[in-house]
Amino acid sequence: MKANKTIVTLAIGALITLSGCAESQTMGSTVVNSVGSLVTEVVNGTVEGVRQGLGGAATAATKDSSTSNTHSALPANDMVYLFGSMEGGCLGKDMPFQTFDQSTLTLEDSIKGVSNGYNYYVKPRSEWLSEYRDTIKNVRIYEGNEYTQYHVIFKDGIKYRDQPLEEYIFMFRPESSGSGEILKFSPTANIATIWPNFRSYKMEYWGEMIDMGATYNPKNKAITCLFD
Repeated sequence: MKANKTIVTLAIGALITLSGCAESQTMGSTVVNSVGSLVTEVVNGTVEGVRQGLGGAATAATKDSSTSNTHSALPANDMVYLFGSMEGGCLGKDMPFQTFDQSTLTLEDSIKGVSNGYNYYVKPRSEWLSEYRDTIKNVRIYEGNEYTQYHVIFKDGIKYRDQPLEEYIFMFRPESSGSGEILKFSPTANIATIWPNFRSYKMEYWGEMIDMGATYNPKNKAITCLFD
């Protein structure tokens, strides 16, 4: 994930604006070729920007969904202001409110450390994003066959749209493109009250129309955005 999420969103917004002319590549990329990856590649930082384009263009079509919990009714410390871009097709598109400015330092960049190329570690707590440092209980790394994952585990009482939030997970393929982010909620969370806020957008990808947006897994109360 790393020229940060803000840059990704700006890049996508610019491309979408031009979509009536020369349908450029979107989904967070610097219009580079190659299949796939609207990457927030966390290899050299957290949102390393979108490196490779999707080879398609966004259309004006969207999935309509009425929001059930307006941001204006939420306290300033609600995590929607940090992770709310996931609601806009995973890319922060057409957001009705302003999310926390991570243009200087992202949460992921402040937590993820790397040495000797691909040796990942958790940076000292003192380096974590100061505005949200006190909400975090612990951070753990899991290295799987495909993804390296950072699990940001929150203290009790942390909420997203007033629903109890347990973890934020950001993941990436260390030696390749592709990344993702996950909001994992408490078993007591009522996801039905917030899911309508997550919108998806029709996008053209190599001649086919796809839905770009978050998915929800009711078994583990997780909302996921993948960038492949």
